[in-house]
Amino acid sequence: MEYQKTEWTAPQGNNFCKYKKIDETADSVTLISDSNITKPGTPFSVGNMNKIEEGIYKSHEIHEKKQDKLVTLNESPESSILPETSASLVNNHLQMIRNNLKYLFNHKVNHIVGEAKLYFCELSNTELAANRLLKPAYQLLKITDYQELFNRMFCGNSKNDTALWWYRCTSTGVRTTDTITGTHFRMISPEGLFPRFAGQNKVCTAANDTPYDGKSVGEFQKDQFQYFIPYMSRSSSISSSGSSAVMGTNSYGDNRYGLDGFEFRAPGSGMARTGNETRPASLSFAAYITY
Repeated sequence: MEYQKTEWTAPQGNNFCKYKKIDETADSVTLISDSNITKPGTPFSVGNMNKIEEGIYKSHEIHEKKQDKLVTLNESPESSILPETSASLVNNHLQMIRNNLKYLFNHKVNHIVGEAKLYFCELSNTELAANRLLKPAYQLLKITDYQELFNRMFCGNSKNDTALWWYRCTSTGVRTTDTITGTHFRMISPEGLFPRFAGQNKVCTAANDTPYDGKSVGEFQKDQFQYFIPYMSRSSSISSSGSSAVMGTNSYGDNRYGLDGFEFRAPGSGMARTGNETRPASLSFAAYITY
């Protein structure tokens, strides 16, 4: 049954809620309305209030039935109890809502694609997805799944054959600039490398007055040791025996002195730490990149 709307009207007149007292005693008083009402308006009655309650109840009941129908539509449109035109309309609205939610998720406020983030701990897959983060580990990524990241980080066709990472390739990792077969790209591999600010320093220089150069953004540099020339002096009265013995003379009779070897030592009695790379003391982080 269609709900019959009640038109509520206010009373008209003056002296509303004004009363005269009669027959007043110590224990009681009689009040007589002194209002001058020219039009009574809609009465505030039990019947009208129950009608409001019934309307609210029916509205909730209809809403719940519609929700059940929407779920049925979403799971199986063919079995929906709604007419086909209504089902199509609802599904279109649902898809629009999904697209809007996807847009909001993919375009967070202040979200920058390609931003590096460092953490003292490893993040879970749930945390990575919620914050749109990837752990860079030289993996292959499908371009259509990370289109914005590819658009920003792609090395370019001219460097595709030589770049260490961010190059276009096939699903098996074969480099190619072809947009048909080149469906993937190679992620960067920062593990074990020290971060460095790009560009030439405007103030600080190396020992030979060459500006410290961080090269271009994302460019890799191999480790190296600063060039130096060892200098050793000898005494004219050097012994002819022991570790600094004369190794022989030439035809002119000049002495040729030799050494058993030498080593680098740290100040004091400690030995210098040596290894396969020149590096400062370090602290490792977990690195992630936004997409």
